[in-house]
Amino acid sequence: MDETQQVPNQIPVTASPITTTPTTQPAPKSKTSWTFIIVIVVLLGIASYFGYQNYQLKQQLTVQQPTPTLSTYVSSPTPAVSPITSINPTENPTTYTNTQYFYSLKYPNTWLAESFGPGANLHAIDTTSRGIILSPNNQKATVPDPMFEIQAEGSENLSRPTYADWVKQTKANFSEAYKLTKESAETVSGVTAIVLEGEHVYPKSSTYVKQYILKSNKDVYFTFTIACDSKQIASVFDSVMSSVQFTK
Repeated sequence: MDETQQVPNQIPVTASPITTTPTTQPAPKSKTSWTFIIVIVVLLGIASYFGYQNYQLKQQLTVQQPTPTLSTYVSSPTPAVSPITSINPTENPTTYTNTQYFYSLKYPNTWLAESFGPGANLHAIDTTSRGIILSPNNQKATVPDPMFEIQAEGSENLSRPTYADWVKQTKANFSEAYKLTKESAETVSGVTAIVLEGEHVYPKSSTYVKQYILKSNKDVYFTFTIACDSKQIASVFDSVMSSVQFTK
């Protein structure tokens, strides 16, 4: 048979196309996450290094610095304040005279003298102030440092109460501020004074307080207040108080 002869009624076969499913390749791991992990590890390493160095430094300081003792402070170059009990107002005294309220007194020339009033600010002492403060330590007076305070209330104050009412109020103020322990009377330059004694109590200490309340021969109301940490020191102030004179 001729090879070119066609076979009748033969159904041609159509080849089906082959479908190929593409293979999904796994996504590469993010380089960012690895970078972040590396940065964290480096930072932890640095922190650990400096932490160890700080620990070593503290250990060295602990070894080099001994525990402070009393001798440590005694050898300090800060000059010590002379004991106030050695002060004698009769040795090279300074005489202070107030021409506004007519009184004078003597105190050691090493003491610091300051004026105040009517406000509370301290300034260089003058001869007309209604208040003065003497500080034996030759430095700014601060409670509870020893100090000697004088306040005067003249008749120029038109709102000034009667002497009896003023004494009553002054005593009440003292009892409110301090723990009153004693009340007595003493003579100051020929004038009888009411004397109050008490304590100002602090958390770790207390201050001895003594106050003289009187009216001078010029009708001036006075309070002389001593504040210090012992009655022994107060006796030194008493010697200054004994020099008070009311001028005529």
